[in-house]
Amino acid sequence: MQIPFFSLPKGSRSSRLLLVSAGLVGLAAAPAAAQNQLWIQQFGTTSFESAIGGASDGSGGIFVSGYTSGDLGGINQGGSDVWLARRSGTGAQLWAVQLGTVADDEALASTSDGAGGFFVAGRSLGALGGLNAGADDAWLARYDSAGTQLWIQQLGTIAPDAAYGLATDGAGGVFVIGETEGDLSGVNAGFTDCWIARYDSAGVQLWITQFGTPSFDFARSATTDGNGGLFVAGMTFGDLAGPNAGSLDNWVALYDGTGTQVWIQQFGSVDADATYASAPDGAGGVYVAGGTRDNLGGPNAGDYDAWLARYDITGTQVWVKQLGTAATDEIHAAAVDGLGGVYVGGFAAGALGAPHTGGPDAWLARYDDTGAQLWIQQLGTAFVDALNFIVPVGVNAVLTGGPSSGSLGGANLGSVDVWVANYDANCGTNQGY
Repeated sequence: MQIPFFSLPKGSRSSRLLLVSAGLVGLAAAPAAAQNQLWIQQFGTTSFESAIGGASDGSGGIFVSGYTSGDLGGINQGGSDVWLARRSGTGAQLWAVQLGTVADDEALASTSDGAGGFFVAGRSLGALGGLNAGADDAWLARYDSAGTQLWIQQLGTIAPDAAYGLATDGAGGVFVIGETEGDLSGVNAGFTDCWIARYDSAGVQLWITQFGTPSFDFARSATTDGNGGLFVAGMTFGDLAGPNAGSLDNWVALYDGTGTQVWIQQFGSVDADATYASAPDGAGGVYVAGGTRDNLGGPNAGDYDAWLARYDITGTQVWVKQLGTAATDEIHAAAVDGLGGVYVGGFAAGALGAPHTGGPDAWLARYDDTGAQLWIQQLGTAFVDALNFIVPVGVNAVLTGGPSSGSLGGANLGSVDVWVANYDANCGTNQGY
């Protein structure tokens, strides 16, 4: 089975090394313009950094999180450090902080805390929020609106562990999901298991559960269900919720606030399928999205196509759509649009929403609740660009961003930079699919 390097976990060290070793860093031609782009900014250091998560600050701005090998929000402590920043709705940086150990530390997910601050989580090879258990540990922290750390927790086993998704619990706390190769909350079923935990507003763990198959299982996205529970989505090589279709399958599940599984669904094709993003549909259901090498929601256009599906509150699939080019295209971010529809975005190595600029491009689209594409935009340089998060600002705009090894929103400072942009949510070019 072939999996492109962009399909590796967002923020993974393997994808980082492949991005750099591909020789796709340096100065680029002017990026392709998007009709509904209000502004775009690029920032970074001479080293490698990436933006992985974004969360609303409740005031029209955004909290951005990721990792850096340079001095982006402070002095690098060694390897990759976590960096966090707040930007206003006009793109002005309000603050930036950096934290790390002498080992590698990464932020892989973030969400608003409902009180003007945010939760952030990821993995650490060091003692970022407590003693390291032996390999990569998962960690979770809470910050206020000024960038002050309120608390941080670290959890792990002697094997690799990581946190990949966050969702608010509606009571001031947070759900965190991830993966473990150890016995984080029970006996490992065999290789990589999934785990879900709930923490209160003070950082106290209320419960944790672990599940998996004798094969590899991955939990990659979490989103609130609006009723005190959460939707979790990921992928599996095993029979997590039914017979495997032939390779890497998708799965989506609903859990209540006590950690009880309400339902779980597994779906896939005979080739590789992957889930990276989810968002509530506003009616008790959920949107899930990712990439596929087969005919998951329509004929495959070539290599990996992007796919988007909607599930209702009972776990029944309402529809699934597929879009792509002859090259590799995937969805890595999703967000509710406030009107029942969904924003999705990721990267495209072909002309998905505009002429292709050379390397993989970032793209952003909006769909209504029936799966109809309202508009799509593509932006990029001659080098590697991708979109990793989408944060709605009311119903009129979205803040989005990710990594760029070109000059997407300003001159590249060296290696891979971060970009953040603001889009008018109601004005786009409908390219169809």
